[in-house]
Amino acid sequence: MKINTFLLFCVSIIAFPSCDEDDNSLVNVSYLSGEYSNYTEEKEPNLDLLYNGQHAKDKSVVLQTQDDKCCNLTFVNILSKSDVMFEGVALKATDSGYACEGDTLINGQEIHFVATISATYDYKKEKKANALMKLDVKENSVSE
Repeated sequence: MKINTFLLFCVSIIAFPSCDEDDNSLVNVSYLSGEYSNYTEEKEPNLDLLYNGQHAKDKSVVLQTQDDKCCNLTFVNILSKSDVMFEGVALKATDSGYACEGDTLINGQEIHFVATISATYDYKKEKKANALMKLDVKENSVSE
């Protein structure tokens, strides 16, 4: 009888997932994933975009993250080449949310971006992210 009780105790410990701090980070950043856009017909855009110093409308960005350390960003119809994905972009925690930046070279164009993301917690949104992204993108020709 003691062996059965001991085995039941061991199985119950193994069957329940552990709850450590790493598991909590997934909940903390879940609002980041989704679409950020500023289409003219939207009542509540969640993308504030500067492209080469000018405000740009009718654009979108898709952010995917599994943790609070890195993300994938897809710039939809923002750059001279459409649908550009930045993979493994480091996320940094800030006082108001998260920030990230990146650089790349595509077809002779140097691209640099800086993004800050802050939570809005509007749970009525379906595919849109539950946050506001401020994105500053600079695209310049590189002389050879």
